[in-house]
Amino acid sequence: MPGSTYMLAVERSTPVGSWALFEGADFRLARPLAASGPRSPGWITELLSELARQGVAPQEVQQLVVGTGPGSFSGIRAAIALLQGMALPQGLPVYGLSSAAVLARQTALAVRHDTMAVVGDARRQRLWCAVFRLLPDGRLVEART
Repeated sequence: MPGSTYMLAVERSTPVGSWALFEGADFRLARPLAASGPRSPGWITELLSELARQGVAPQEVQQLVVGTGPGSFSGIRAAIALLQGMALPQGLPVYGLSSAAVLARQTALAVRHDTMAVVGDARRQRLWCAVFRLLPDGRLVEART
């Protein structure tokens, strides 16, 4: 629709990447990325082709969000590069969003609990942990101990 404001969110820190498109404040669609190998550029063509099928030109996307992991450094770096390439001609910012924070917020809302710990495999026999608190106004903050 002409005059619409679109937001594109790309997640490539996970083994199967994905992206979501919002029109204004409304969720429009989300898709997994079939070509999600960290060094495979096919996912970019896949994403841009689907935007075109939806009738959304890259320059119509005014808000850009990238999942910052933790996860695949190569995947995160590639997603940032694509979104920066889309942002630069219009001077738009690219926002990073912690994938662990998204998981914590979704889970906190689903189970109706205000504190969530997200634990992940850091490899080499190590784990990482982040604790988040969902505030009454809906904001999520990292709990400091």
